[in-house]
Amino acid sequence: MPSQQHPYQTLPIPNDAPFTLKPSGPSKGWGAFATRRISRGTVILRERPLFAIPKHHTAITSSDVLSALRTSSPTTQRQFQALRDHHATLPFPNPAKAFAENSFAIGTDTHSPAHGFFPLLSRFNHACLPNAAVPLLKDADAPALYATRDIAAGEEIAFSYDPRFESRTARERHASLGFACGCRACHPPGSRFQRASDLRRRLIRGLQFMVSGDDDGEERFHVIAEPEVRKQVAECRTPLSVLLVCNLLTQCLMEAEGILDDFEIGRLQPGATAMAKMLRRPENARIARFAMAQRTPNERLRVAFALYGRADEGDEEMAYTLRHIQGVS
Repeated sequence: MPSQQHPYQTLPIPNDAPFTLKPSGPSKGWGAFATRRISRGTVILRERPLFAIPKHHTAITSSDVLSALRTSSPTTQRQFQALRDHHATLPFPNPAKAFAENSFAIGTDTHSPAHGFFPLLSRFNHACLPNAAVPLLKDADAPALYATRDIAAGEEIAFSYDPRFESRTARERHASLGFACGCRACHPPGSRFQRASDLRRRLIRGLQFMVSGDDDGEERFHVIAEPEVRKQVAECRTPLSVLLVCNLLTQCLMEAEGILDDFEIGRLQPGATAMAKMLRRPENARIARFAMAQRTPNERLRVAFALYGRADEGDEEMAYTLRHIQGVS
């Protein structure tokens, strides 16, 4: 007798999609694997939700999901049932959990949160050292998965489920995920790379706090312990030269970690460029221009270190900008 078709094999994958779905491993269920070489920057999948619930994910209940399904097409209902069978053994215990495991935030309006049901995008597994990303863009109601590096045929395609993981240790990431990732930054625990990865990500967290003053309100994750430094950050008194070096050092650490993709560069580099242009003292401005003209993050940082700690007339302008952004009086 022919073997019974797995529910995931019924999902409609676009004909031109560069991936297929198949078992990923005993502890990971199914995943998506490249069927051909995928170049960095390629759109792997763009998908619109089959249905959406206009609530924050923590407020979505099984009743919300069942109500949305009742008004959905029979095809959507069948796909939802298929995705409940994640490991091909037991179904999810309730619709809210099934929806949570297969949904993503849509839209960019924080005042009107919504989560959508994505049958294909949800099939891609997590990796703390990913080869793909789903950036938060303006058209987030149809999110796209991009290759962040070249992906070989046969390689599993994975992205990070939480952008905050770039500044979390392996233990912190796994506690949030509810499972242990098997990528090099996580496994084997205690290896030289894994310990270096934890150190890099803790340093990234401290640098992010130095630049933005934001630590997600999670005191247990604080890396900057010195009260005077934290007070200086809270009062937006950090010199502009220090902020510039912190931004560039963040890029270097992310590059060493393997997570400095094009989207992260697009997020961080404009801030570094703006800081460099805000320096007013002629000697500082000259060094900053030379630093930003270098090709790589390491080369830019090596030059910019000459600025570290220097006072500048642009410090007050930077402080005013940060106070406005952070709402500090």
